[in-house]
Amino acid sequence: MGMRNSKVRVAIADDNREFCQIMIECLSEQEEIEIIGVANDGMEAVELVNQKKPDLLLLDIIMPYLDGFGVIKRIKASCKDYSPKIIVISNIGHESIAQKAMQLGAEYYLIKPFCSDMLCELIIQISKDEFKPGRQYLQHEGMRVLQEQCAGSVENEITNLLHDMGIPPHIKGYLYLGEAIRMVVHKVNLLSGVTKELYPKIALTYGTTPSRVERAIRHAIEVSWNKRSSETVEQLFGAQAKMKRSKPTNSEFIATVAEKLRHDI
Repeated sequence: MGMRNSKVRVAIADDNREFCQIMIECLSEQEEIEIIGVANDGMEAVELVNQKKPDLLLLDIIMPYLDGFGVIKRIKASCKDYSPKIIVISNIGHESIAQKAMQLGAEYYLIKPFCSDMLCELIIQISKDEFKPGRQYLQHEGMRVLQEQCAGSVENEITNLLHDMGIPPHIKGYLYLGEAIRMVVHKVNLLSGVTKELYPKIALTYGTTPSRVERAIRHAIEVSWNKRSSETVEQLFGAQAKMKRSKPTNSEFIATVAEKLRHDI
């Protein structure tokens, strides 16, 4: 049966259950789309694809157990005669992350928040192979605007620093830490109200709670600190980096990195 005469069978993989619910409600209104399953972590996503064989997978990058990149790799490796089309949906607007998703085999990289009508149109176009020129094309308006704003700016510096400090981009703390540094670079007095102002602002942006933001940032710093051989960590924190016990607090870490960026700009 041709795709044109049947519904597009769509699976959703995202650990944000609220977002999944919104997607289900939005996509279920479309006559041409059928939701065949939802996964809330990477391992579930791979299992869902292998069992239900959807035409298209909506995939988040940051998920527990296995991130979006891992999901794409496993799907491509395990499905020899079949592979769903993949639209990656992410909070992360870095071009390098988008390029990696496309190189691994995603058809499209969509940044949250986005217009639901645009998503529905994309799903139908991609499933019918009407979407051209395909994988190397980052069409999303937000991506282009972001690239223009960030060319040679603080954004690139933050990305490079976090990368040099060994913080992996798929953990939530990477996202929140980058946002915290960016905000402090532009408004230094936010440091005097980290728990009362900075974390709540980040939480609001990403639809989470201030305590989760704090924990995720702490985790990202710990990951970086455990890789203390990194020259960047040594340069930024000096002798402190060599002494395991004097790990900086979230505020100290954010302040030190923001200060370096302000000097460099």
